[in-house]
Amino acid sequence: MKFELLKLRAKNFVLYEDLNIDFQTLEGNLIFIVGKNLDISGTDSNGTGKTLIGDLITDLLFDKTIRGHSQQSFIGKFDKWCFSSLFVRESLSGEVYSIEKYRKHPKHGDKLFFKKGPKSKGSDLTKKTKALTYDIIWKTLGLNWHTFKNRNYFGQDDMGRFLRVTDAKKAEIIIDIQQLHSFEEARKLAHIQLRSSKSIVESKTVSLEHLEEKFVLAKKFYVDQKKSLKNQLDEERVMIFGLEKEISEKESKIKNVDYLKKQILVCEDEIKRIKGDLVKAVDIKAELSEITSDLSDIKIKISFETEARKKLTDKISGLKKEISDLKNKITVSCEKCGADLDGSRRMSSIRTVNLDLRENKAASEKKKKIIADLTNEKVKLVKAKNDLALSLLEYKSVISDHEELLKKHDDLKTKVVKNDKFLASIEFLKDKILDANKRIKIRAKNNLSAMKKDIDVQREEYASLKKEILRLKKEADKDEFAKAVFYKTIRSLFNSFLSDLNNHSNSLLDSLCDNDIDVQFRSRTERKSKKVVDEINVLISVDGAAPRNFKTYSGGERGRVEFVTQLALFLSSENSFPFLFLDEIFTGVDNSGRERMISLLQEIAEKGNKVFIVSNKVVPTGYGQIIEVVRKDSKSTINY
Repeated sequence: MKFELLKLRAKNFVLYEDLNIDFQTLEGNLIFIVGKNLDISGTDSNGTGKTLIGDLITDLLFDKTIRGHSQQSFIGKFDKWCFSSLFVRESLSGEVYSIEKYRKHPKHGDKLFFKKGPKSKGSDLTKKTKALTYDIIWKTLGLNWHTFKNRNYFGQDDMGRFLRVTDAKKAEIIIDIQQLHSFEEARKLAHIQLRSSKSIVESKTVSLEHLEEKFVLAKKFYVDQKKSLKNQLDEERVMIFGLEKEISEKESKIKNVDYLKKQILVCEDEIKRIKGDLVKAVDIKAELSEITSDLSDIKIKISFETEARKKLTDKISGLKKEISDLKNKITVSCEKCGADLDGSRRMSSIRTVNLDLRENKAASEKKKKIIADLTNEKVKLVKAKNDLALSLLEYKSVISDHEELLKKHDDLKTKVVKNDKFLASIEFLKDKILDANKRIKIRAKNNLSAMKKDIDVQREEYASLKKEILRLKKEADKDEFAKAVFYKTIRSLFNSFLSDLNNHSNSLLDSLCDNDIDVQFRSRTERKSKKVVDEINVLISVDGAAPRNFKTYSGGERGRVEFVTQLALFLSSENSFPFLFLDEIFTGVDNSGRERMISLLQEIAEKGNKVFIVSNKVVPTGYGQIIEVVRKDSKSTINY
C-alpha cells in the first residue's frame, strides 16, 4: 500500500507548543529542515528541535524513535498534557487515515486513536489496547519498523551502518527492507511443518509397527487358541464318544422292567398263597421254641435236683459214718465246742445225728421223687418236641419255597432299582453330552468369534493407520516441495535485490565521483551452528583495479560508498512508504561534495519520493523547499 503524508500536528510536544505542517502546501519533494537557535549564541542551529519532526512522525507511526526517546520526555513545558496527529492518504483509492495520540490528556488520558476518513470524526478503527491498535495501523498501512529504520531513516549515527555491520547482518537488513522475512518465515514454517510431518509420520510408523506386532501376536494367539480349542473339542468329543459308549453298555444291561414287575406280582401271589401255611409253621416254631425252652428249664432243674440229691446222699453217708464213729469212741468231742462228752452226752449226740440222718433221708427221697417227676415231664416234652419236629418237617418245603420266593422277590426288586439307577445314570450321561455339545458350540461361537472380531478390528486399524501414513507421507512430500519452493523464491528475490542494489549504487557513484569506482555486493551461503546463513560481502574496485574489501580503502572513498549504499537501499526496494528522512548527512563533506549529494537527492525527489534533509549547514538555494525551525525562549516555531 503506497501512501503520502498530508498533515502533521502537535501540541506541547517537547519544544513545540503548537506544531502544524501541511505537506500538501510544500513545493516539491526535496525539503530541507534547517534551524536557528536564538537562545544560545554560537550554537548555530543545534538544539532547535529539527530532528524532533522525524521523531514525531516515527512516534506516531511506530510508537518509537530512532534515538530511543521515552514517551514521558515528549510532554513539553507548556502544559501538563501532549497531543500529536498525522494524516496520510492511500495513493490508489484516495482513502485518508488519521493517527491521534494523547499523553496525560484531561479527557482521553494516554490514548491512541486510528480513524478512517478525511476528518477526525471518521470511522474509528481503534482497538481496546494501544498494542492492538498499532497492529491494525501497521497492517493497514503496510508498515514495518525494521524495514523503515533500515531504508527510510538515516540519522547522524546511522550513516554507513549497512557497511559497518557483519556480512550476515547485511543480509538480514536486505531481508527486512525487501520484506523477505514473510517468505523466510513461510520457509521456516514449511521447514517446521516438514519436521512436524516427518515426526508425525515417524510416530505413526512406530504406532503402525507396534500395531503390526500386536496384530501378529493377536493372530498367533488366535491360531494358538484355535488349536487349543480344537484339542479341547477333540478331547470333549472323545469324552462324548466314551459317554455314548457307556450309555450303550448300560442300555444293553437294562432288563425288561415290565417283565420283572410281572414276575414280582407272581412271587407276591405265591407268597400270599402260602402265607397261611407259613402262619401254622410259625406257630409250630413258636410252640417248639416254647417246648424247647421248657425242656431246657427241666433239664436245668433235673441237673440242680440231681446235684442236690447227690449232696444229700453224701451227707447221709457222712452222718452214718459219724454215728458209727460215735458208737466206737469212748470219749467224744463236741462238734460245736470241742469239749469231751461223757456217755450220756454221747448218746444224746448219736440221737441228734440220727435225727439229722432221717431228715436228710427224707429230703433225699423227696428230691428223688422231684427228679422222677421232672424226668417224666422231660419225656413228655421230648415226645411233644419230636411230634412238633415231625409236623414242622411237613412245612419245611413250604418254608423253603417261601424263602426262595422272598429271595426271588428281593432280587427282582433289586434289578428294578438297578434298572432305575441305570436309567438315571443314562439320563445324567445324556445331559452331560448335551452340556458338552452346548459348551462346544458356545466356545466355538463366542471365544473364536470374539477373537476373530478383535483381529478384524486390529486389521481395520492397521489398514486405516497405513492409509494415514501414506497420506502423511504425501503431505510431508508436499511440505518438502513447499520448503524447496520457498527457499528458491527467497533466493531469487534476494539475488534480484542484490543486482538492483549493485546497479543503483554504481549509478549513484558515477554521479557522485570523478574517478571510476565500482561496488559489488556478492552473496554467499554458509552453514553455521547447523543453520544455513546468508551473507553479503562488499567489494570495491577503483579505476579498474582488482576488487578489494571496502574496509581497506580510505575514509573518503568508504564514505561515498556508504552514502550511495544507503540511497541504493532506499531506491532498490519497492517503496510502500515513499518517505526518506536524512539527518545531518553533510557532516565532514566539502561544498562540492555537498552539492553533488544534493543533486543526487534531488533526482530521487523528482521520482516522487519525499526527501527530508535535516542540516546545520547552509543550504544552497534553488534545490527545494526550506522549513526553518526557530528556537526562542525555549520554544520552537516553524516557518516555511
